Amino acid sequence: TSFLIISAMVLTLVGGGLTGCGSVSGKLRSSDLSFDYNGKKVSVKNDAEKNIEALGNPSEEQTSPNNEIDKSYVFGSETDSIELLTINDKTQSVVIHDSNVKTSRGIGVGSTYDDLIAAYGGIATTSTDDVASKITYQYDNCSLSFEIDEKNRVVTAITYSNNAMTRL
Repeated sequence: TSFLIISAMVLTLVGGGLTGCGSVSGKLRSSDLSFDYNGKKVSVKNDAEKNIEALGNPSEEQTSPNNEIDKSYVFGSETDSIELLTINDKTQSVVIHDSNVKTSRGIGVGSTYDDLIAAYGGIATTSTDDVASKITYQYDNCSLSFEIDEKNRVVTAITYSNNAMTRL
């Protein structure tokens, strides 16, 4: 499925060791690396079990065909989902497609580009193709990325990443 392709791409793009997120670098704070879901905190700094407990029962769970330590979980429906990617029971990334979930600064899927910049500032790494832009803010070994639809100028996905995660 496309989820597996996206998961493989995210896991391929991320490098480093099995360390966690640490000190400030850029405009993010530690509190920006988590979001509330049904009254519980979900964070790239949490182990996988804690995030799965907070997100509930996954609607889909897959283990990588290449090894048994890479896993992906989908929570929710196809259109309003949260994807959790793990390596060795540690959270590697959380990808939000659910418009009901907001970041610690109130940005969610459907928020405008202008709202995003007002909340997080304009100093960030950006990349663009014909369909979408990606704006990424860093906090040490972690990042918070927003995919922006180029035509409508709205957030279409939010990704929390622990960029220090890699396969052993």
